[in-house]
Amino acid sequence: MPMLPSTPRRFIYRALLLNPDRFTEPRYILVVLAVVAAMIGISIGQGVTAHIGDFSVFWIAGDNFSHGAPLYTGTGSERYIYPPFAALFFQLFALMPFKVATGIFSFVNFILLVFSISLTRDILLHFYSDSKKIHRALLIATLLFFRYFWYHVAYTQMNETILVLS
Repeated sequence: MPMLPSTPRRFIYRALLLNPDRFTEPRYILVVLAVVAAMIGISIGQGVTAHIGDFSVFWIAGDNFSHGAPLYTGTGSERYIYPPFAALFFQLFALMPFKVATGIFSFVNFILLVFSISLTRDILLHFYSDSKKIHRALLIATLLFFRYFWYHVAYTQMNETILVLS
């Protein structure tokens, strides 16, 4: 059974699937930097295109919440149907212009993807001892569901946030 890391920094490294013991290896550092650069680049692209999706509904609700406007006035797909505490949280994003907030939210979604894979790995390691098979299965699962994750990134959906919070 895996134990909790001894320090908060180790916990963050482990949650983001990073191995601090390999930080001195140039190839490892380059791979991590390339992945982060790709995540940032894609997030900036998302901010520039800023598709209408779940995030736009939450961003508008956060803006309405911060200005004291009614939350439940939209119609159709732009109708806010969620509890007020979600609008309370999203008012932080509403402080920024929509496109900037969309880019930041997309980057957060990438981080949450890595975090959810890490949580899944820890749950599986709790029940099964063969870490090699678990890592192989996680790699295959990640490759298979990435198409669906990409759809959620392209349309700024909320599913990664909900997955990690639940």
